[in-house]
Amino acid sequence: MLIIEKKTEKIVGRMEMNSPQLKEYNKDDYDFELEPYEKKMHSNYKGTNVSLTNRDALAMLQIKTAFELGVKSTNIKFENGTVMEMKAEDFKDFAIWFAIERNKFFI
Repeated sequence: MLIIEKKTEKIVGRMEMNSPQLKEYNKDDYDFELEPYEKKMHSNYKGTNVSLTNRDALAMLQIKTAFELGVKSTNIKFENGTVMEMKAEDFKDFAIWFAIERNKFFI
């Protein structure tokens, strides 16, 4: 997350470092502070710290497909380093929890 502060005004949003919007700001007028946005996206599932990043969400789609194709179990490695064993029969409940938790960051 990029936090841009000018006097008492604060603008918070995600912006790539090479973004055209970022280039419009005069660096002398603003103080820039970068926060590790993705590190804040995590939650606890039955005692396990699970990250909820975009990469984790894409991995969930791949795992869903694998289970639909007949895979019985696999390990899910999340971006925060957590590794969770997942069985096909447990995936639906976990996927619903994951979607609800990830959605909390956008509402």
